[in-house]
Amino acid sequence: MIVSILIIPYECFDFFILLCIFLGGVCLEKENTKLELGDLDFTEKSINRKREILTIASDFYFKYGYHGTTLEAIAAKLGITRAALYRYFTSKDDLFFQCHEAAYGQFLKELELLTQIRNPEIRLTKMLEGHILLLLRDFPTFGPILLSFRSLPDEYRKRVNSLRMKVERIYLEAIHEWRRVSPQSIKEMDDQFLLNVLLSSVNAVPRWGKREDYPGTIAKEVVSILIDGIKK
Repeated sequence: MIVSILIIPYECFDFFILLCIFLGGVCLEKENTKLELGDLDFTEKSINRKREILTIASDFYFKYGYHGTTLEAIAAKLGITRAALYRYFTSKDDLFFQCHEAAYGQFLKELELLTQIRNPEIRLTKMLEGHILLLLRDFPTFGPILLSFRSLPDEYRKRVNSLRMKVERIYLEAIHEWRRVSPQSIKEMDDQFLLNVLLSSVNAVPRWGKREDYPGTIAKEVVSILIDGIKK
């Protein structure tokens, strides 16, 4: 048995190793541990690399728009080839969608944490402040949510719109509850219209505010004006 193993053809060596492991004929515990750690390191590097690509791509999309951004430009900025991008994304549309998905995913996490606040007026206030802080502090990661996604194919457009609606629903719940518990304190107008005004206002902040300009102060002052504006 041992002799037959030693004289197997070189091209069958990989199969031989797998067979030995399966039969318990070779102890590769240490080597296997190293391979597993290596795989984990590679996975972590891949995740970090993908995040880096999304950040750079988000910046390009925000500055130059969907049509003005090319995969070649993104790859050049990252110091890689266009072909390397296809390890992480299937197309330019897929990359644009995943920029949206990453941004909305983080937004939803932040908003869901704030749903614990029982007072709807305070909850809405904190949500809007957090919205501005995310845009300013983590820009350009959140830049894509400020862009139109109409250029995307139907499949991606529907998925982005679904993410956007999830965010809006959390805001609308706070507005509905505020109106229900204290109808005399909030102006009588359509809640969706009111939300559109609020979100349009906070989404405009990154166009004139900067992360160096005391984002916390900017967020509080802008939201204070907005909340006062919708009160009776």
